[in-house]
Amino acid sequence: MKIKMSIATKLILGTLTLLLLATLPLAFNTSNYFESVSIEKEEDNNFNSAMARGAEVESVLQSLLEKSKTLGLLIIQYEKNNSADFSKAITSILDNDRDIFAVDIYQVDNADIKITRSLVKKKAFTSLSKDETTLEQIRLRRPFPIASVVQGQIEIAMATSDDELPLMAIGTPIARNDLGRVTAITVTYFQVARLQRIFLKENNRSVFLTDARGLVLAHPDEKLVLAGNNLKNHPSVQFALSNSDLKNKWRYLANEADENSKIYSTYVKTALGPVVISEVAEKDIIAPALQARHQSILITSIVISVALFLVFIFSMTFSIPIETLAGFIRQVSVGDYSIQASDHIKSKDEIGVLAKAFDEMVVGLKERAKAYSVMKQGMGASVVEMLMGMREEDLSGQNKTVTVLFSDLRDFTKFSDGHSPEEVVLMLNEYFEVMVDVVARHGGWLDKFIGDAIMAVWGVPTTSENDAYRAVQAALEMRIELANLNTRRIVRGQNPIKIGIGLHCGQVIVGKIGSAERANLTVIGDTVNQSSRIESSTKAFGVDILLSEQLQQVVQSQFATELAGQAKVKGKSEQLRLYKLVGTIDENGDVITVTTDYSEYKSEKADKVNIS
Repeated sequence: MKIKMSIATKLILGTLTLLLLATLPLAFNTSNYFESVSIEKEEDNNFNSAMARGAEVESVLQSLLEKSKTLGLLIIQYEKNNSADFSKAITSILDNDRDIFAVDIYQVDNADIKITRSLVKKKAFTSLSKDETTLEQIRLRRPFPIASVVQGQIEIAMATSDDELPLMAIGTPIARNDLGRVTAITVTYFQVARLQRIFLKENNRSVFLTDARGLVLAHPDEKLVLAGNNLKNHPSVQFALSNSDLKNKWRYLANEADENSKIYSTYVKTALGPVVISEVAEKDIIAPALQARHQSILITSIVISVALFLVFIFSMTFSIPIETLAGFIRQVSVGDYSIQASDHIKSKDEIGVLAKAFDEMVVGLKERAKAYSVMKQGMGASVVEMLMGMREEDLSGQNKTVTVLFSDLRDFTKFSDGHSPEEVVLMLNEYFEVMVDVVARHGGWLDKFIGDAIMAVWGVPTTSENDAYRAVQAALEMRIELANLNTRRIVRGQNPIKIGIGLHCGQVIVGKIGSAERANLTVIGDTVNQSSRIESSTKAFGVDILLSEQLQQVVQSQFATELAGQAKVKGKSEQLRLYKLVGTIDENGDVITVTTDYSEYKSEKADKVNIS
């Protein structure tokens, strides 16, 4: 089923489609490009941030390692020499260094490892309401991996989970024998505040530090550091610890159930073991791009709304005049030619031109309607319709089988001589009004008036099997109507009139006859001439209606006829057998006589007709 849409609707839908096709792809492509660029840029920033933090951590740890080695060596020298200078240096380092809290010296003799010296910064413990036993508790709760240091490695590990005293420990060999075996190590305890300052919260990025076992050494969330959490099962930490590369970056799902929850992660391993890990959520990266997309959609929506409003207003400027014209056309279609579109449509554009053209068309239609009315009066509506529907080549001539009726007044010349022209015209108009109406009712075409004569044809514009019947029936009714007309005339004190009707059927040529300036549609041929001669024969036989033998044979089962005789007419070598019309034959085959006082009259000599 086709959906009807107004011009305004089509314009709005077309404009909306074009705007959507032009703006939405641009908005989404721009935001997608912005998103991809943001992700690529943030990946690089994330990696660079991890590298920068790794360098800072490396520097701090190297500094703390040097302090640890220096302090350990001083303590060993002091034990050997018991020098006041060494004691003073050791005390100075402990008192003046803000990072060092304590130091343990271990002597290694094959498998025997024992603490030979333990120094504590007393004032540091005192300021935190701690005593020297706290260090012992730290050793017990989280033993330092001494065995790894004995093997010659440097170990850095979280030393405590005490939320009031977060410490990390650095263990390093400080003495070896001639065989290169470690004979002394130092474990120095530092507070993590110096490292923690490196890992403060940075926008949406989370950067933190773990030791080689996954224990948190520094984190933007200080609670994780104070609690000494182990993040070895965290995806980023797990990825970093399981890879031998010193640095790498990757993407993983923060929540495996949500494919849209992605994390961009990178790690950098320091030379001393701790690992810097930097993470940023994809949703935080693309948030500006999404915001830009929403802004683009909002702006696009505003632009589309304004554009649609303007298109609607614009469409009204010509859809309303067009609808007005459509209404005028409907009025004209029912015959109202008083419309003047230019009086209602004042547009200066093509719509105004259309209104003026419409007015010109109405004038033309009005003239054509007048001509059509005149043509209908003269030729009949059916013939006019036929002419309008025929092609030009069809008007040049067609063969058709028709029935032709000629009707003529008796003694018309005598009547004209005895009456005024006005009386003659009045009588003819009244007579023609009655007879033409009979012809029209029975589907006949009034070909022409020839003075007081009528020529009517059945079979034009269309031929049917009933043409002969309708023609004879029309002649019979003309007999009756003439009697009725005469009754009215007698009442008015006027003389009755008589007519003669001749009918014949056969082939004729139908065509437009005349000049280029004036032409009439008519029928010509021997059938027409013979019909006229039969009409003339009615005067000689003294009857009102005569049928040719050919026509009588066609309608003899429907109409009662009687042989009138034979006549020799002009133009025919053989005599014509002519039949009087008596009446009709009903369904039972009974004759119904239809005659009037004017059906027969005194015969007279007729021109061009000799009867036998």
